[in-house]
Amino acid sequence: MNTWEEVYSLARQKCGICRCCPSCNGRACRGETPGPGGKGTGSAFVRNVDMLEKVMIVMDTITGNEEVDTSSDFFGTPVSLPVYAAPISGIRQNYGADMSEMDYTEAVVSGCEAMKTIAFTGDGKIDSMFREPMEVLGRHGGHGVPTIKPWAMGHMDWRVDLVNESSCPAMASDIDASGLSNLRNSDVPVGFKDVSELKALCERSSKPVILKGIMSVKGARKAMQAGAYVHKVTHAVMQHMSSDAQGVLAVADMRAFLDSAVIDGDSDERTMVAAFWQVRDPGNAGTVIRSADAAGCAGVVLVDDCVDIFNPKVIRSTAGSLFHLPVVSMGTDEYFDWCAERGLAVYAADVYGTDARPPEPLTDVLAVPQSLAQAKTVLFGNEARGLTQDVLERVDRIVSIPIYGKAESLNLGTSAAVMLLSLAMSSHVERM
Repeated sequence: MNTWEEVYSLARQKCGICRCCPSCNGRACRGETPGPGGKGTGSAFVRNVDMLEKVMIVMDTITGNEEVDTSSDFFGTPVSLPVYAAPISGIRQNYGADMSEMDYTEAVVSGCEAMKTIAFTGDGKIDSMFREPMEVLGRHGGHGVPTIKPWAMGHMDWRVDLVNESSCPAMASDIDASGLSNLRNSDVPVGFKDVSELKALCERSSKPVILKGIMSVKGARKAMQAGAYVHKVTHAVMQHMSSDAQGVLAVADMRAFLDSAVIDGDSDERTMVAAFWQVRDPGNAGTVIRSADAAGCAGVVLVDDCVDIFNPKVIRSTAGSLFHLPVVSMGTDEYFDWCAERGLAVYAADVYGTDARPPEPLTDVLAVPQSLAQAKTVLFGNEARGLTQDVLERVDRIVSIPIYGKAESLNLGTSAAVMLLSLAMSSHVERM
């Protein structure tokens, strides 16, 4: 086996374009096409390398003497370590290497096979750049993953069919190559693929399709629409990825979730919306959302400066209710305007009321069910300060929960549960 110095020296002799840097970080060749540095500024490649360098191995010396098992399964093919060789094509054209496409592929595929891992093979604007690697994979029993450039769909078909006939466990498409200038200007250009085209690609392939070049949450969402594979992991891996996950983990666009939350504008006399003003405690926020869900509220409004609803404690405290009803955020003035536009009477849950208007006991309110026959929103105040006088002066009714013992008050979670469920039951109970 050659030393690193010997390998490096030989590489420098055989590669005319590639600088054979000790660290392939894209900085020396950034923006060069063809070349490994990426298109444009090459910043995406550089950032990816920088992020990988932050992955560290933490040594634990207090352990048994058992060997660490790094084996994994790649679509039915056992591998010793889930680290794979990336697809590279155009060995002469892009790197100036003194070897053929066939020789390079043979070296990578046989090397990966010997080390019990998987090689991804490349593709290029010359058909032989795909056919020759496929021949190599055929000689090795399909031990690898052919990677197809995002050509015009008709030009991809024969490549997909060739993979279908092989023993390869999967196929890939490096869709991020759609922006490479040397390929966009070729006789059969590459191009961007929409969801329907990717779906057609997945349907044509009899193998699992791996999409290389998903660089954003938006891109991942589109890939899922096209039929992307969902990778299952062990409990240990899930815990390392997120200690808060309960069996399912996804990358979510939080902003999109909030933007899509809309409380139905149609209402009748039973419609009720729960609103919470300046709720700061995540446990309380989650609990009151759960209570609103149990009471059949049409939605929840977080008014003014409230806690982030995506706080892990908020999500856990809702017990799933966060995804059962819309939760929206707005300012105080916006909230009252929103209620007026929809004809919602504003009930305030408050112990003291104002100087001019003391609170109505909840029992008295429930005793006159006719007065409750209207669409309404129930507004609860901050855990420590309740509602301000300014806010109370703008509501239609002020309601308090009677306390028969020596407790001075109820916490927000309990108050919301009692008030919302009592009002909900009053509108659902059949009366003689």
